[in-house]
Amino acid sequence: MAVAGIVRAQPDGAPKPAAAAPQSEPYVIQPGAESLFADMLGGRQPLPGGCTLSDGKIQPTAVVATYSCGGAQVVLQLLHPDSAQPGGVRTLRFAVTVTSGAPPAGLVDAVADRIRAREAAFEWKRIEAGGAHTVPEGHPMRWAVLIAVAAAVAIVSWALRRRAARSRRPA
Repeated sequence: MAVAGIVRAQPDGAPKPAAAAPQSEPYVIQPGAESLFADMLGGRQPLPGGCTLSDGKIQPTAVVATYSCGGAQVVLQLLHPDSAQPGGVRTLRFAVTVTSGAPPAGLVDAVADRIRAREAAFEWKRIEAGGAHTVPEGHPMRWAVLIAVAAAVAIVSWALRRRAARSRRPA
């Protein structure tokens, strides 16, 4: 049931376009990661403390996972590490914090281990200044500019060499 909640497109929980993200949050979650998050968060598998994922919502800048642990509920939030407050558990691409409930021993670490094992398949999108477009976090826009400049230099250099070769030919 929880997996279906994450995978199913929901108007209030579905990822929104990057332009809909809060202006203070430079990192957003793009559509299409639903099944990956379901797997990261435990899907239908039992986790420590008898916990199971009961609900999951993907928001533009965070994922909220609710676990049923016996008669109690525990809510975890996944954020980009640069956007999260200090504390909680960190992985390479996520900060995991408890937003409500008292997690049983091992739950947060088990979820973090699942995330670490699968997070290479996920990429945050970074909103550029002005919010007009996004670029992958690991590929800053400066690389695109450097490549464009290098291409322009190569073209100009080729054109100058060709012109110099023509001027050396006898008429």
